Amino acid sequence: MQPKRLNDVLEKAEDRSEQFVSFFTRSWRPIAGGAAALFVLSLLIVWMTIDHPFSPKEKLIVTSAPVTTTVTSSTGFYRQLDGVAVADTTSTTLLPLGVMVENSIDAWPLSGVAKANVVFEAPVEGSITRFFLLFDPKTESGEIGPVRSARPYYVDLASTFGSVYAHVGGSPDALNQISKTDGFKNLDQFFNDKYFWRSASRYAPHNVYTDVSKLTAAAEKNTWTASPFTSWTYEEIATSTSVGTASTSTIRVPYAGAYAATWAYDPQTGLYTRSQNHRIQKDADGTVVSVKNVVVIDTDETVLDEKGRLSVRMTGTGDVIVAHDGKVIRGTWSRKGGQNFAFTDADGKMIPLGRGKTWVSIVTSSGLGDIVQ
Repeated sequence: MQPKRLNDVLEKAEDRSEQFVSFFTRSWRPIAGGAAALFVLSLLIVWMTIDHPFSPKEKLIVTSAPVTTTVTSSTGFYRQLDGVAVADTTSTTLLPLGVMVENSIDAWPLSGVAKANVVFEAPVEGSITRFFLLFDPKTESGEIGPVRSARPYYVDLASTFGSVYAHVGGSPDALNQISKTDGFKNLDQFFNDKYFWRSASRYAPHNVYTDVSKLTAAAEKNTWTASPFTSWTYEEIATSTSVGTASTSTIRVPYAGAYAATWAYDPQTGLYTRSQNHRIQKDADGTVVSVKNVVVIDTDETVLDEKGRLSVRMTGTGDVIVAHDGKVIRGTWSRKGGQNFAFTDADGKMIPLGRGKTWVSIVTSSGLGDIVQ
């Protein structure tokens, strides 16, 4: 290449170099700012999509309808009281906490009924029913009540489960039975007031309440521990072999007047919802009373005194209806003193329950023939 042409090329290259330097000198700040912004935005996106020490641990889950599945346990441990899966063997046989709760109209709405793991319902004087609620100590109950007085057949049930028995006094027969029962875990409010409270929003005698924490404290103070009892048989609905009436929608419990109850099955949740006095029953906090199992036991009663107090037969045999997961099985109940109720079908086989809450209604009617609808 000739010297002149070479010089021309070098000059042009130098001019372009100077133009580039001049452009960079004028533009480096905007370019750097843009790059920095892009880098910060990238870091922010990464920060929002990973767990880090300052991210919230709770996530909002929105569902259009309740979804339930069969309760299973990878550990193989199940709570004796209601058959529900628990984390370890120490949680299977904790001391049940029992409370005597009234059901008179003046006490409505009640508290704690919807949270109980097991409920026994039976008539008392005046055709009113009364509840014996059983709670596992790990159940979140909120307030429980109104707590009312003891009756002999409820004392018998508390003995069966070896439970704490919280009550406010009792009939003469009930108090006499308590005093003669060895090892009975008696928690009478008259002598243990610190484990109860009186609500200022209710009038006596419908104003005494307790809760699981106070009942647990009482058990610890008295060094009460769990006693062995015979639990019911449970099954997984997916492997059920029990024969029953499919798609049963309603079970009518024949108590008198406003205390007549119905249970409506919801196949979406697999639960039965209770209505009383033609209204869905709810706790005072708005929790609907729903259970996995409905059991109706037919027996008989005897009036004991002028106040109408009853003796309800809790031993021997009689007709029973057991309902869970939309099916109803008719069979026979049997019980010996101090033992739990046993339920058998027409072939003499044990009728299993579903894992979850159980409500047992003890009726003294003329039979269970037409209560399933």
